[in-house]
Amino acid sequence: MQLRSRLFIVPFLLMAVLILQPLQANAADGDKSCFNETGFCMEGRIKQYWEQNGGLAVFGFPISDQHQELVEGKPFQVQIFQRNRLELHPENAAPYDVLLGRLGVVRLEQQGRDWTKFGKSSGGPVSADCLAFSDTGQNVCGPFLNYFKTHGLEFDGAAGKSYPESLALFGLPISPSVVETNGSGDTVETQWFERARFEYHPANPDPYKVELGLLGSEVKDGAASTPTTPTTPTTPTTPATPKVVCKDVPDSITGSIAPSRCMALGTYAWATGAGFKGGEQVGYWLNDPDGHPVAGTKKTYTIPSNGAGTISFDTSFSGYYAGLWSWVFEGTTTHHQSVIYFRLMNQKDTGITLSNINGTTRGGKASVSIKADPNLACNLEYYDPEGYRSSTEGLGKQTTDANGNATWTWTIGNNSATGYGYLAVTCNDVTISGEITIS
Repeated sequence: MQLRSRLFIVPFLLMAVLILQPLQANAADGDKSCFNETGFCMEGRIKQYWEQNGGLAVFGFPISDQHQELVEGKPFQVQIFQRNRLELHPENAAPYDVLLGRLGVVRLEQQGRDWTKFGKSSGGPVSADCLAFSDTGQNVCGPFLNYFKTHGLEFDGAAGKSYPESLALFGLPISPSVVETNGSGDTVETQWFERARFEYHPANPDPYKVELGLLGSEVKDGAASTPTTPTTPTTPTTPATPKVVCKDVPDSITGSIAPSRCMALGTYAWATGAGFKGGEQVGYWLNDPDGHPVAGTKKTYTIPSNGAGTISFDTSFSGYYAGLWSWVFEGTTTHHQSVIYFRLMNQKDTGITLSNINGTTRGGKASVSIKADPNLACNLEYYDPEGYRSSTEGLGKQTTDANGNATWTWTIGNNSATGYGYLAVTCNDVTISGEITIS
C-alpha cells in the first residue's frame, strides 16, 4: 500500500489543479460552462435556467449545442440535455422565457405508443399517499408523489416546491405506474409524465431511489424500440450478447464517469460528483476494489456554484489494477454523497484491439483501426497534444463490419500542437485508449 500511495502522487497533483475549475470554459468565453463528459457547453439564459432549476440532477449534461429547431411548427433556439430539451421563448416574460420540451410525449410517439390509450389509474377512491390528476385520469403515488412534490422549477423564491412549480417541471402524468425495461436494461417501476419519466431504483440509497429517465438522449438518438415488460413473453430477436460487455457495475449515485463505466487500464478518465451546495467544502477519495480508501487520495476542495465538480485521473499509473473501483464525494456541511463506480479491465479482457494507429503531420490525415465483435457500435474521441477534444469530421460513431473491423480517418488542423495525441475508443460501454503522434 505504501508503494501504491506514492504512485498516486503525480495524478493527484494534476487533479488538484483541474478540480478548482472543472466545468468552466476559458475566461475568454465569458459565462460559458463546458463539460468534459459530453464535450458541449452552455451559456446565457439557458445556463442561468439550468443552474437555477436543479442543474445536473434534473437536466443532466448538455448533449448538443444551442441551435434552432421547429417546435410545434415554429422555429426556436433550443439546447438538448440528457433528460430534457430547453427552449428559448423570448416572446414570454421570465421565468417563462425558457420552456421545457414535452419529451415524455415525444418519446412515446417515437415508440409508436399512444399515451391517451393507456389504462387509467384514477376514478375510484384515492389513498392518502396518492394524488389524482383528473385531466389525464392518472394517479401519482408513494415515492413518485414524494419526488413530484419535492422537485420543481423556481418561480417564487419561497422554500419548498409548490404544485405549479412541480407541474411546470414534469407536466401531467400520462401513464399509470407500470414495470418497464428502460434503455439501460434496468427493469424498474416506471411512470411517464409529459416532460419526464420517473424510474424507481430500490437498490439506491435514499433519497436517490427515484431517478429521471434520460429522455433527452433517447429522443435525440431517435430509437423507436418499445420498452419490454416482464409480464409479456417475447422471442429474442437481438444477436447473442457480444464479448465486449460491461457487467455488474452499479449505477453511480448523483454522479457520472467518462468516457465509460468500464475501461482498459491506461485510460484517462473523469469522475463528476453533483448535487452539492455551491461553495460547499467537499471531500473526495478513491476506494479500491476491496472497498478500502486508497492512502493519499483523500482531498478537500470548494465546489463550484453549480453544485458539481469533476476530477481527472490517469489509470496508466501502476497503483491501479483490474477490479471495481469508486470515487466518493461527500459534502462537509450537507453530508450529501456522490458515489461514482467504474471497472478497470486488463486489455485482453475488453474484446477490443487497436489494430492500426497512423499519426501524421499538421494538415495531414490521421487514422486508427480496431478489431472487435461484428456489427458493434463504437465511438472514437481524439484529444490533441494540448489536451483539447476534437470534434472534426471523421471522428465519432462507427459500426464494426461483419468481420469486426472499423476504421476512422480525420484531418489534423494546420495549427495543431505537435506531440502525442490521445485516443479513446468506446464499444458497448467499454473503453480502450492509445497515443497517436502528430509531428
